Amino acid sequence: MAITRIYGVNEETVTDATAFLSSKVAGLYRWWHSHAAEGRLPLRREFDITEHTPIVPDLFLVEVLADGQFLMKLEGERVIELFGVNNTGRIITEAAGVGEYGHALAEYYQSIADERQCRRCTGNMEHLNHRRWIEFESIDCPLSRDGRQVDFILGVSVSVRENRL
Repeated sequence: MAITRIYGVNEETVTDATAFLSSKVAGLYRWWHSHAAEGRLPLRREFDITEHTPIVPDLFLVEVLADGQFLMKLEGERVIELFGVNNTGRIITEAAGVGEYGHALAEYYQSIADERQCRRCTGNMEHLNHRRWIEFESIDCPLSRDGRQVDFILGVSVSVRENRL
């Protein structure tokens, strides 16, 4: 069930005024915001997966590598189903360009690492072989080992509406 195309992607930095479409996306942001101290990023070790069981299938974790690349460390089963491919273990580079994600993913992840803020994406994807159109929402939250540098990006991707083509 691979994606035929992703389009209409809107990226934005999350603020307290952001109106989320999904309670799962909103919940991860609330956790991130509650652990972000003044000038300090939430620590990777502060995220206890056992406290977030409802979103485990919707989670993904990206590691920020020292060479400007990104490693897809983990994708939950619903993320794999949503995008139609398991990217766990994949290196994401700037050279990949726009690709199947509908935007330049490495540049997007780099903007999160640089800004040290959560970013939200909304958009649409088509699964033509299965005659489905899906509206999605995702959030990408920077995490750190030391509170200063972005070492990981933890996120949730969910389908917020689905139609048959």
